[in-house]
Amino acid sequence: AGGCSRRAEGDVHAIDLSVNSDGDGHTVTAYAATFEEPYAVSDEHGNYDEVIARTGFNKTLSHGIDRVAVLYNHGMTLFRTPSERYSMPLGSPLEIRAEPRGLLTVTRYNKTPLADEVLEMIRNGDIKGQSFRGAIHASAPTIMRSGRQLVRRLEMGLKEYGPPPFVVNTSAKIM
Repeated sequence: AGGCSRRAEGDVHAIDLSVNSDGDGHTVTAYAATFEEPYAVSDEHGNYDEVIARTGFNKTLSHGIDRVAVLYNHGMTLFRTPSERYSMPLGSPLEIRAEPRGLLTVTRYNKTPLADEVLEMIRNGDIKGQSFRGAIHASAPTIMRSGRQLVRRLEMGLKEYGPPPFVVNTSAKIM
C-alpha cells in the first residue's frame, strides 16, 4: 500500500484531484477520502483494511471548516519528522462537503513558492492524490472471512488535509 504509513489520527488518501483551469489555476478540487470503499492500511496497529462510513464526517463538518488546515504531506518530511516548510499552509479551504463518493474539498492555493511548487507537481502528475488527518472518534472492527481485519470508521475528525508525495489508496488517480 503505497509507501506512506498511516498514523493513529488517520491519514487517508484520495481518489481524484484536479487543478481548475479557469482563472489562474490556484483552485484545487479533490477527494480527501472515499466512502464505503475498503483500502489496505499498514500502520503501528498492524495490517488491515479500512472503510469510512458515508456519515463519518457529518459531526465534524457541522462545526464548520474554519479550523481545518491545508498542508503538504501533513507538514512532515518523507521520514515522518516535522518540517517547518511543509507546516506552512498551502492555501485555504473554500468548501468541504460529504458527497456519495467521498469527502470533497475545494481549496484556494496561496501564491507562494511552496504552493506554486506543489501545484506544478499536481499538473505534471507527480502528485496523484490527497489525504487527510484527524482524530478517529468511533470505529467498528470486524473480521473478514479471509482472516484480514476490516475496520469501519464511523466518526472521523478533520484537522488537516492536502497532497502527499505517496498515496495509500491504490485507486488514487488524478481526475
